[in-house]
Amino acid sequence: MTEVNMMNSHEAKSFTGILLIEEVEGSEKFTSRFFRLNKEIGQLEYFTDDPVKSADSLLIGSFNLQFLSLVEDASVIRPKLTHGFYIMLCGQKHFLVASNDEERSNWIKAIVDSFKTSDAQLRYRFSSGNCNVDSSTILGFDDSLSKTGYCVKQGLKRKNWKRRFFVLDSYGLAYYISDEETSPIKLIKLADICQARISVGIHLHRAHVFEVVTPQRVFYIQADSAFERESWISAINRGAGFFRRSQVKSIRSTASQACIASQ
Repeated sequence: MTEVNMMNSHEAKSFTGILLIEEVEGSEKFTSRFFRLNKEIGQLEYFTDDPVKSADSLLIGSFNLQFLSLVEDASVIRPKLTHGFYIMLCGQKHFLVASNDEERSNWIKAIVDSFKTSDAQLRYRFSSGNCNVDSSTILGFDDSLSKTGYCVKQGLKRKNWKRRFFVLDSYGLAYYISDEETSPIKLIKLADICQARISVGIHLHRAHVFEVVTPQRVFYIQADSAFERESWISAINRGAGFFRRSQVKSIRSTASQACIASQ
């Protein structure tokens, strides 16, 4: 890995450099990516290459750090991960590896600084089993795209149905044991949601069932009424659609910046 661009000071608006990332959770396989931290909006993006230097660079993914609950040295929970650290967003850990301890410390400080407000308070924190964040401040995500409430969900292995508390926000669809819990059982990222739709011909003994379709799995969820089912389907599809449009805008913006830099 190359060293962090030392032009990035902690007072600068952005912070860039090469890190390794475990793109598939728990795989222990790490890929080298170019990271760019935009401190002004709290966005951590990662690319195939430096988008300023390479017009062929592709945006692989991004993290909205407004959802950050923890960033920490990973030596305690994964001691074999040399120079590793992790960020936790909505209860999910994402592991990264720097070139050395100093670089790791610089990244941790830069990420922490990026979500501090002027009065040094966090913009986001877990509270009441919910991602309490003013969604209107996050990349144009407004309150009409957010939704919370109880539904019944089918389990993956035992196929039993349990009532869970669901939260849809600008990062994804999370479900909790109850609205009093602070960490979700699972977060389905907006990036992974293909569509939400009415479930037809599968669970005939259950009313108001809908599906959340991802490349890895179809989630079967039962709403309390036909109206609630339509409300959830509409909100999820609008949220996923918003995410896809924001990614396209980000890619176009990156391509434009690369073109300007090359002139």
